[in-house]
Amino acid sequence: MTTPATRTHSWIPLEPTEDMERMSGAELLAAVIEGRIAPPPMAGTLGFALTGARPGFAEATGETGPHLANMRGTVHGGYVATLLDSVLGASVLTLLPPRTGISTVQLNVNYVRPVVVGSGLLRCSAEVVHQGRRLSTARARVVAVDSDKLYAHATATIAVSAHDFPC
Repeated sequence: MTTPATRTHSWIPLEPTEDMERMSGAELLAAVIEGRIAPPPMAGTLGFALTGARPGFAEATGETGPHLANMRGTVHGGYVATLLDSVLGASVLTLLPPRTGISTVQLNVNYVRPVVVGSGLLRCSAEVVHQGRRLSTARARVVAVDSDKLYAHATATIAVSAHDFPC
């Protein structure tokens, strides 16, 4: 019988503040990248981090590992889809004013090759294709950092809305 593996994870609970409420999407993402604001707990749970953001563009890296494996020993497609969805949303967020939120309406993922546990560090970059008042579209790619080998690409439609709660 195989000995069970363990993985310990800790995070800083996300506690929106009035300062965060006054930040544009670009300012909010910059604060996360610079470590002034804790990243979303889910990103730490899955092992990826936002590494870059500028108007209409966002980038993150994620490390693969055995905790992400499916029954066939490859990295579960849901991990790749979550990485893509997160970075696609961040690319749209870079263009938004304070007190504006986003929700993915549609996500279309194309898997080009399987990500295996030993694939190493992945980079996901996304760019906005169209920025509308209510709907935006973006496209993204997931590649291996060391080889630039393409693993997946995606498009998303993202709803943009004003809200009365801190983001």
